Amino acid sequence: MSGTDSKNTDPKPRRRSRIPYGILSAIQLVLAGFIVLAANYLSSANHKTRDLTKHGDFTLSSLTTNLLTSDLISEREDPIKVTMMVSKSSLHYARLRKLTEEYKRVAGDMMEIEFVDPVRDTDRAQEISDAYNSYIIFEDFFIVDATPKPKTAEETAESSDETTAETSPAKAEPKTKPKNHVRFVPVKEMLVFRNDPDGQRRRIAYRDEDLLSAAILAAAEGTPRLIYFLSDKSQLKNSGANSPWTVLSENLRRQNVTLQPIKLSNIESIPDDAEGLALVAPEYDLDEREMDILLEYWERPRAALMVILNPAYRPRNLQSFLRQHGVRMRNDRIITLRNDRRVSDVPVTFTYGAQTNQINTDLQGESTTFEGSSASLEVEENAARLLNRRILPIPLIEASTRFWGETRYQEESPTFDPTEDTKHPLYLAAAVTRGNATGEEETHETSRMVVISNTDFLHPNNQYRAQIDFITNSTHWLINREDLIEVGPQPIQKFKLNLVPEQVSFVNRINLFIIPGLFLLAALVVANARRV
Repeated sequence: MSGTDSKNTDPKPRRRSRIPYGILSAIQLVLAGFIVLAANYLSSANHKTRDLTKHGDFTLSSLTTNLLTSDLISEREDPIKVTMMVSKSSLHYARLRKLTEEYKRVAGDMMEIEFVDPVRDTDRAQEISDAYNSYIIFEDFFIVDATPKPKTAEETAESSDETTAETSPAKAEPKTKPKNHVRFVPVKEMLVFRNDPDGQRRRIAYRDEDLLSAAILAAAEGTPRLIYFLSDKSQLKNSGANSPWTVLSENLRRQNVTLQPIKLSNIESIPDDAEGLALVAPEYDLDEREMDILLEYWERPRAALMVILNPAYRPRNLQSFLRQHGVRMRNDRIITLRNDRRVSDVPVTFTYGAQTNQINTDLQGESTTFEGSSASLEVEENAARLLNRRILPIPLIEASTRFWGETRYQEESPTFDPTEDTKHPLYLAAAVTRGNATGEEETHETSRMVVISNTDFLHPNNQYRAQIDFITNSTHWLINREDLIEVGPQPIQKFKLNLVPEQVSFVNRINLFIIPGLFLLAALVVANARRV
């Protein structure tokens, strides 16, 4: 053992310089501010929204998206202007503004939007009122303006084959906008109300997208299309706001289609401006002269027929016309037994089909219920006698396999008889095309027909959203608007949550004490950890 102590050669530990907490906090605040600014800049330059609701309640429907990107909008020379005249104090302002901005995002440069508060910006509201000759400035509403810009002198001269611009001077822009391409949509019509059990009127749903898309379509097309309704053969009467006639005509009106009553007994031929004919719930048969009028129209290129049959009436001549085109309404009723009780409300499925089944493009496989009385349709698919005449019938709606077509439907307790009754498949609707339906160049020259064997679904209390979409798609298909065939917007519904006073008190305690206490506890834990 050495008598001398060994020298300690280990270096002394250096004292670490610690940055004051104040400087660290300042650096953290600067970095946090930089991150926030960078995130805001990136989000504004690359803006995307995501709808986290189960059914996409805040996403534009495929029908609206197709409309805004269709040739009707994208090939316009001038953008459509949408003016939202809604007070910022309105309960619906935030939702309607976001909806309008979403329309602008999808339409891009082909839409201009303006937000005007008629209460605060009275001067601008008065200007708009004078421009559109409207004096309703104290009510919240939308204005959709798709008016084309007036032609210049040179354009007017070219269109009229005149030699010089002096002989055709440019017309000054009118002080008031023409009504043909302008639509007004009051906000109050976008709200759906219902009386609760206490008799109070409460808002339960929105239909803002439905009405706004309809206004854009109507303003872009201008003059409504005409479908003539054979009123002297139908039992469908206009008997009030909730009548089947009102339901059908209102649905067509939203597609910029006017259902115009006409009597076959007063005309010699269908007017040339007819986009289609509607024969709904025919109670009386067509005589020989009237059938000639119908056949003459059907032989025209791009003829369109909407036939909605009531199983209680079987007009012989009309039935013969349908059979010649591969569709026959059987003399039965689609029913089943449930707990030994007769059930005629039929669950149905929209059929899958070939490329020609364009009506069900976005409805394939979806289900709904047709209430009331329904008869089954015999659809002769791929029949040689029809293919030789270039007639193609296809089924559109198929009943549930639990149902059958009962021929002795007048009996109180019918039972299925395989020798007499109709077995599955049972169809409630069919489409018919006459002409080359598969050729791209000739497909728009075909004649088209939709046949439905139930009229009770037109009653307001029996309607479901899928049925409305089906009628809408059928209308678009009949008048050659295939690019608009999609599922329409679903109404946003508001539900009331009934809570007893004890539950309300518990929720209040969570909001006022428990949640703030958890945040305070987390802050204390973080502060204590930094001191160590």
